[in-house]
Amino acid sequence: MSTGIDLYSFIHFDRGSRVRWLANELGLTINEHRLDARAGEHKGAAYRAVNPTGLVPAIVQNGVTQFDSAAICLSLAEAHREAKLAIFEGESGRGEFLSWYFFAASTLDAATYPLMVYKMFQPDPAMLEASTQRLMTHLAALDRRMLDRDWVCGRFTIADILLGHGLELQRRCDVNFAEFPALAAYHARLKSRPAGVGLFAN
Repeated sequence: MSTGIDLYSFIHFDRGSRVRWLANELGLTINEHRLDARAGEHKGAAYRAVNPTGLVPAIVQNGVTQFDSAAICLSLAEAHREAKLAIFEGESGRGEFLSWYFFAASTLDAATYPLMVYKMFQPDPAMLEASTQRLMTHLAALDRRMLDRDWVCGRFTIADILLGHGLELQRRCDVNFAEFPALAAYHARLKSRPAGVGLFAN
């Protein structure tokens, strides 16, 4: 059975980078398919057959398609349990892992998205600042969580991958982690992982 993954994305740093990072951690081959968003390639019938929502990322592996980066990462972690990149059913800390994983995938992601809009797509310094201030409550909670721990759930997992993507996007939108020292140190640890280096370098 092939371990190669066909990964569909727009650019290197969209949510497809979460899947790319995990695939690198697992040693899986990635076949890149970059869609032309301006040309509307993601709206065409060929890609809709892969992902009916027309969003990215999506993957095809062994003829099976899947979309949504959080769902893809969870499926890949479950398919490669020997790598221990999730806290699985029956393990201590499973509920805590699910809480932080979906916090990263939903709450933090939703709070981070407006920063990207007002920094990169519709520049508006006032709205960027307001969005950044709304994000602070979430960053404070994560900072408290990271006191005296290396990873959010004991060992490095896909929760850290999703959090790492969110934190790096925030940094690119001028969020300053100086008032959150545990969070800043966590971000530095994430940046040091070889499998994710491309996420932070581009």
